[in-house]
Amino acid sequence: MVKESDIDEFEQAAEVLLKDISCELILAADEFYYQQFADSRIYVIIVKASDKFKKLHFPVDHSEKRLSIMAGAALSNDIHLSYVIVKQPLNIDKFKVAGVGDGIDVVPVEGEGTNMTTALHVNRLEKIVVPQVEKTRKRLKLSNETCALLYVDNCPSHTQDFKCAGYSQRWDDNGTCYEQVVHESLAAVREAIEADVLLIIN
Repeated sequence: MVKESDIDEFEQAAEVLLKDISCELILAADEFYYQQFADSRIYVIIVKASDKFKKLHFPVDHSEKRLSIMAGAALSNDIHLSYVIVKQPLNIDKFKVAGVGDGIDVVPVEGEGTNMTTALHVNRLEKIVVPQVEKTRKRLKLSNETCALLYVDNCPSHTQDFKCAGYSQRWDDNGTCYEQVVHESLAAVREAIEADVLLIIN
């Protein structure tokens, strides 16, 4: 079970490793850098003290007590929309009845189970990450010619999935250039930022 001391320890490690690195944006995958966690066994959502009054979205009354559903609900959209994986079949009407807007509060997606897959990772990039990058570019008045995305994931299987999908290299979408970099540790992230002078998205 995640303890508040675990969150504090991670925040301190991140602060030390990323100190004095000049960056404008940071994006991290999964639960790697977003310090909010869910315990689906007892339906308790554990958040940072500073986030305890934030509104959280529970989009569907789902009988399957899987962590990915609870974690999706725990991710309030203060940074970007939550990506909620719902086991087939996906009923968008349930979201509407609950007052949760598709593409407004969350991005619900249908899966064979509730686990993240390579295809869903790519879908998440297209539905959530790219729009957030574009929005942040405009806000900071950044050039589209500058690499603007550092993607961090500490799960080896996810890392391998991304490499197989070709997302460890530069890619273009509608003429906009990004850099997809996958690392498995904060130390590697620091090295990449210093070497590549990447903008980081958070």
